[in-house]
Amino acid sequence: MDEFVWQDAYRIDNETIDAEHRHLFDLANRVIHFRASGERLGSVRQAVIALYNYIKTHFAHEEACMAQAAYPGLPAHRVLHEAIIYEMNEILRGSTEIDVLVYKLKRLMQSWVIDHIQEADRQIGDFLRQRPPTAAPVSGADN
Repeated sequence: MDEFVWQDAYRIDNETIDAEHRHLFDLANRVIHFRASGERLGSVRQAVIALYNYIKTHFAHEEACMAQAAYPGLPAHRVLHEAIIYEMNEILRGSTEIDVLVYKLKRLMQSWVIDHIQEADRQIGDFLRQRPPTAAPVSGADN
């Protein structure tokens, strides 16, 4: 199976979110490499669980960033995150064969890259770039 390759086209120009997206690619590739090297289902499943846990962490960070920036699309974006988590749960629950597990994971990740990162997350990046910089606190101000 082909691995996921990070491209500049996936950047949303937020250093933290982009770094987390790249790490998600690395974790997904770990699953693919485990499969290609003939690892047992248990090892592949553990790699998928690590990916799943990091996805949840990433979503929490991304949602906190959106909340802090008062991003108006946060509620709808949160629903997208919930759908991805739901699908990951279904993959973990319903896949008892390595090939099926890896196939479903790869399909989800491809969909995520195309639909979520390049469309929904890009909108976050666009919003953040259009916001005026916040004023720095005045040093030495009277209390």
